[in-house]
Amino acid sequence: MPYTNAVIHETQRYGDIVPAGLPHMTYRDTELQGYFIPKGTTVIANLSSVLKDETVWEKPHQFYPEHFLDGKSSRGLVTGRRVCLGEQLARMELFLFFTSLLQHFTFHLPEGQASSDKKSGFNLKASCSQRKTANLHLGSHSPV
Repeated sequence: MPYTNAVIHETQRYGDIVPAGLPHMTYRDTELQGYFIPKGTTVIANLSSVLKDETVWEKPHQFYPEHFLDGKSSRGLVTGRRVCLGEQLARMELFLFFTSLLQHFTFHLPEGQASSDKKSGFNLKASCSQRKTANLHLGSHSPV
């Protein structure tokens, strides 16, 4: 179960589907790394830089679920003090959905396809016991 959760977290980190966070506004004057930010300034977090930060992640440009096996499962994924009330429900639903897919389908690369391409992700062929097959594309861009 810990490795399954690690795969889910790493999929979210590596997929990087939302490059920027939601806009926030500073409620007081503050200073961050030597920069003065006045009260009322709109701040938008660059999530892509956090998710690929070489000082945080051992292998930031590779799919590496072991990033999340050290007990720090939320590092780099939290951008503030507030927490979504539905976060735990969403995590449970995602876990159930993912494990259900793994129970009912066998995933493998289609014949003739090499390893993943950083720009286009990779394609998978999923088949279940009823001999149905689905081709899936995993990645942020469509293959060329």
